[in-house]
Amino acid sequence: MTEQVFPASPVDDTLTVWWVPGGVADMNAPKVSELTANSTVDISCYLMGEFGLKPDQSTWERKRRCSSKTYDVPGAVKLSFPEFTYAYDPQAATGAQLNKAQESLVPHSTGDFVIRRGVLYGTAPAAGQFVQIVRGQLGLQADASPEEQGDYTMQQSFAPSTDNPKVALVA
Repeated sequence: MTEQVFPASPVDDTLTVWWVPGGVADMNAPKVSELTANSTVDISCYLMGEFGLKPDQSTWERKRRCSSKTYDVPGAVKLSFPEFTYAYDPQAATGAQLNKAQESLVPHSTGDFVIRRGVLYGTAPAAGQFVQIVRGQLGLQADASPEEQGDYTMQQSFAPSTDNPKVALVA
């Protein structure tokens, strides 16, 4: 009897998201040093809920006179980035650790989200690890409605301009 295998890669504790203001120099060869630079901010533990690109592909119909059937054909792809939510403290002083994400994600600024999946959070970035890079511009910040016994949160939009879905970090 053949052993049944269920391929899987655990999600818990294996997502790291860095904000690189201005972006990485080369989206095809992001450097480890760009993720460890003082200007780069690890926002992973501030994030709540969904985070990342949402591709939406339109379709169009293909109809031929010789057939009574029509077929959908893939069309243009729209990459959107739904509003994301992160924790902050509305009473914290400027520079407070709890507001590092809010203060770093400056509305209308451009940069890259570098997203690493499948590596235990807290593991230092290293050459050969795969990341996704999403370049774009940050939108406005808005207070989210607080939930009872929850955290104060901020919502923000992001308009992606390009992405590189899987690229290895280089030294």
